[in-house]
Parts: sequence; C-alpha cells; structure tokens
Amino acid sequence: AGNFRGISMNAAKTRLLFVVENERHGGGERAFAQLINGLDKGRFDIYVACLTGTPGAAVFIREISRSAMVISLDLRRLVNFRAVPALRALIREYAIELVHSQGPRADFYCRLALDGSGVKHVCTVASPVEEYDVGPLKKVAYIVADRFLAPAVNSYVAVAGHIKIKLMD
Repeated sequence: AGNFRGISMNAAKTRLLFVVENERHGGGERAFAQLINGLDKGRFDIYVACLTGTPGAAVFIREISRSAMVISLDLRRLVNFRAVPALRALIREYAIELVHSQGPRADFYCRLALDGSGVKHVCTVASPVEEYDVGPLKKVAYIVADRFLAPAVNSYVAVAGHIKIKLMD
C-alpha cells in the first residue's frame, strides 16, 4: 500500500477534504472537479466544503456530486469568524487526514483551522499574494498573514512556473 508524506495508504480509505472557493465557475473549479472525479474511490473518501445554493456554485457541485460528499461552507466574506470552527468541526467529524484548499480565503481559513492539528495541508496557488488585485493596505495584510501562516502548509501546487518560482523565494 505505502505512505504519502505521513499519510497511511493501507487498508482503510484515506479521508480527503477539499476546501474550494467556488462562487464563480472557472479554471480552478474545473481543475479541482477533474482531480476529485479522477481519484480512486476505492482508496479515498472525498469530502468537499464549498459554497452551495448559488448559480455559480451549482455547476461545480453538479460536476463533483457523484464523486464526493458536498458540505456547505460559504467563504465569500473576507472576515468570517465561523469558518475556522466550522472547518475544525468537519475535520474532526469526518476524521480528515488531508485538506487540499484552493483560493486565498480557503487557504487562509484552512491554515488557521489546521495549525497544530497534525492534519496535512496542500494549497493550490493560482496567484501569489503579491499579485492580488486589492488595495495596498489589504495587500500588506494578505502578505503578512500568508508569511505568518505558511508553516501550516505541508505542500503547494503551483499552477504555473512563475508562481512556483515566487513560492520558492
């Protein structure tokens, strides 16, 4: 069976939680749907925490509904005091072993929820924080939070070579 960076791949299925910002249906959502649908269901129990109940979210949910259990999580607000406890509760309830996040808010809230938990965290990065299209004060806040919480991430997936270079700096 084997081992994936500290996660047992033996008899029991590995429990994965994907946390996705899916307010709009774009390239990130399509890529995550392909990943989720392509995983071996005999080896993995797959859960997806994402926005539900909006037209943009419906497309993504329709794409993954046969492959994963969908759990409603609204990450549209920049400040969401309920996100961290909600994520921690999901991780405990479903005995999650690995969390894979996509999107700046998903990454941020997962980092806070997972810090010190021992649960592995993978972030897919489509745009480094230095490239966020926000005002200067917000950008500084994002950069500081990103640097401070970086140790909570075990691995990054960079969607382009220039992003990989920035992540390695």
